Amino acid sequence: MPSHHKIIISSLLSIAILGLSACNSSTEKLSEQQVNSSVHDSYIHTGRSLNEANSQFYLIDTVIAALHKKIEDPSLTHIECLSSQHTTVDKPKIELSLVNDMFSASFQQCTLGEGLDSFYRITGDIDLKLDDASLNGFILNFSGQLDVKNLAYSHSDSKVAKSFTDYSAEINQYSNDSYNSSTEVNFTTPLALYVELYDLLPATVTFEELAIVRQLDYRLGQHTVSYNGLLKSNGYNGINQASINTITPITTIRNRVTAGEVEFVDNLNSVINIKLDESTEYAVEDYQANYKISAEVENYGAYTHNFSRANYVFPNNREHRLSFTARNNRLSKRQSQDNYYEAPVGLEATFCIQSLSTQVLVSSPQKTARIAIMPTLVSPQQVSLEIVGADKSIVDSRLYSVSLDEIWLNVEFQEGALTNQAYYATINDVFGHETCSSFPVAAEYFFY
Repeated sequence: MPSHHKIIISSLLSIAILGLSACNSSTEKLSEQQVNSSVHDSYIHTGRSLNEANSQFYLIDTVIAALHKKIEDPSLTHIECLSSQHTTVDKPKIELSLVNDMFSASFQQCTLGEGLDSFYRITGDIDLKLDDASLNGFILNFSGQLDVKNLAYSHSDSKVAKSFTDYSAEINQYSNDSYNSSTEVNFTTPLALYVELYDLLPATVTFEELAIVRQLDYRLGQHTVSYNGLLKSNGYNGINQASINTITPITTIRNRVTAGEVEFVDNLNSVINIKLDESTEYAVEDYQANYKISAEVENYGAYTHNFSRANYVFPNNREHRLSFTARNNRLSKRQSQDNYYEAPVGLEATFCIQSLSTQVLVSSPQKTARIAIMPTLVSPQQVSLEIVGADKSIVDSRLYSVSLDEIWLNVEFQEGALTNQAYYATINDVFGHETCSSFPVAAEYFFY
């Protein structure tokens, strides 16, 4: 089996697993209620720990996107980033340097907001020693060794940023063709993470031999991911290790899971399998994913349970845990009405990608913004565009023209059309659904 299909992750189980540990040491057969609680808690806590690793992948993905921008524009010295309520510097930014084969990204109290993958006041240096780097159209191919030094951040703006263990990783990103890419991240040192989001877990979990493989299909707007690694802790209710095997990579289109099967084994010899139900219908308005948990539990036997939420392992219809590319906007609009979340119908509705888009500087002679769109459009008539200034005024559509170039929707402004500090685009698909809200197209400075 290929290495990117096989995953070993050690996990923490919740309080309910304590009963399982005690029963496993005797001949007493477990009850169905005990197994139900133990299997569910094992899944929850393993998934939550895995999400902490996903957050680091998101941060690394941001560095990859910054490298891409630096290669495209060697004169770029920094990227402005979000501020936070407690930022103490005037302009948080990522300082960039590329000298020979060494790329450096220095975070200066940056905030990266992406749902639960939000980081506040990031400080620290990330170096990437490149073995090679080249562009295949709009896809960056490269390989190199990543070193994270003195990294500190918090998941909450109200909390002080904590220092994290430094770590290293080997990265290889390559294009299968002009519309597909694969990114392989192999951590070559242990990855110790504070899991402050989850009170039920120990303060720190450590991944060893962790590998994450992500594949992107820009033509379809499809994202797949698989893992390989080992998670250890200082023990939690008798659990200090478990393994995960991604049998079928988790595949999503527009944040809707279309495939995936993950299996993990705890150190009490419980084998737990989570699989997307093959009967699930995706392209319907009332889409509801269905998952099946099956397990073989020592001192019990076979166990099966169907349920509709597997968010900690399968990032389905929620703030996406696994970024498609760094800093992409929401994949679909959700409006809360009596706990019902509304999303575009179908798998082919478009959405925008922040990291591949190019803004316009208001003061620059260049007046063409490039908005990356997935899945790729056949005609600009597939979407409608409205541009609003920082003062909430709508820009007259006669003051700009729209054209299509590969994955980009080009918006060319006439001379004198840009008079505000910033401009944002709202894009609707052919169904009338809002797919990109307040998407930045022009500003006084580059905003990442």
